[in-house]
Amino acid sequence: MKPFSIALIFLVLAACGGEKANEEHPHEHQTTLHLEETQIQSAGIKTARVKSVNLPSSLAVNGVLEVPPQNLFSISAPMGGYLRKTELLQGMTVRKGEVLAELEHPDYIQLQQEYLENEEKLKLAKLETNRQDQLQSGQAGVEKLRQQAESNFNQLQITQKALSEKLQMIGIQPATLKPENISSKISLRAPVAGFVKSVHGNIGKYVSPQDVLFEIIDTEHLHVELRVFEKDISRVRKGQQITFQLPGQDGIQRGAHVYLVGKALNDDHTIQVHGHLDKEDPDLIPGVFVNAHIETGLDSSWAVPEAAIVWSKGKSGLFADEGKGNYRWVEVATGTTANGMTAVQFAPAEKPESLLIVSQGAHALLGVLTVPSDVH
Repeated sequence: MKPFSIALIFLVLAACGGEKANEEHPHEHQTTLHLEETQIQSAGIKTARVKSVNLPSSLAVNGVLEVPPQNLFSISAPMGGYLRKTELLQGMTVRKGEVLAELEHPDYIQLQQEYLENEEKLKLAKLETNRQDQLQSGQAGVEKLRQQAESNFNQLQITQKALSEKLQMIGIQPATLKPENISSKISLRAPVAGFVKSVHGNIGKYVSPQDVLFEIIDTEHLHVELRVFEKDISRVRKGQQITFQLPGQDGIQRGAHVYLVGKALNDDHTIQVHGHLDKEDPDLIPGVFVNAHIETGLDSSWAVPEAAIVWSKGKSGLFADEGKGNYRWVEVATGTTANGMTAVQFAPAEKPESLLIVSQGAHALLGVLTVPSDVH
């Protein structure tokens, strides 16, 4: 219906039906109104019965977007050094293997020197071991000397392996290390792709292995952590569908499913429910608050056509057709909407099975009705 037509209907109803209703209740809030047949036709009013139907039921819960502990990486210096270069800022994205920072210290030079010197000693020890083996085979050698040569070679191998592991820890490949490329600097690289959560260093600062320089979050396995009250937890099962919204994005629904239901009770009498996203979204940020619904199955509910529900002063309600052109405002609590039907709860005094409600044209009626603030 066009806006002009609706406005015209409001004026007609207000002049006729509204005036009569006020005459009937001159000192009370208006909860009923009367229309003539021509007015009913002009407003396009249609009616329907309240039905008992099976509609999806859901739990309204809150939570946050999180990543599992194994997807949060703290980057530290494997050996103490001075931070010489970094261009990282909080929120920046990084690629796996990308250089995050450069550190400098004389100890890096010392480690490389020890490795190369030990490598030369190892070569000589191997030659000596081979020579002693040849002498022994020709019965010209001394067994004690052969054993000493073999022991020395084995010790140098152990030292070489240990130095090799230390070099790899600081990002230097032993196979490519030569006297001409000894350096006082090492590079810290990103172990995964993700974004920078925090930066804790500045140029020139000395950092030890205990200091966390950067934190990187891998968002590939982002999930929703929801809090469900203990009275409702029995309704939650693994595999149930979750829909959630981010603040300020009421029109955007995202999907997830229940992956794990916690077994421990929090201090606020809630239990953690872990949900996996149905689709990875690189735009989502860990720590963001979400409003969510967990679909828990089907419930038998009283339901009316979605168009029958109208809102006034923060209250939801509908109009009951009392017959002979008389209509009454009925406040209801709304629930799930599915397939054009909305679940509703009535006040105990109402008898839903006998109600005939306005399924179309309710907004036209609301235009001339002042819904009281104390309607229950």
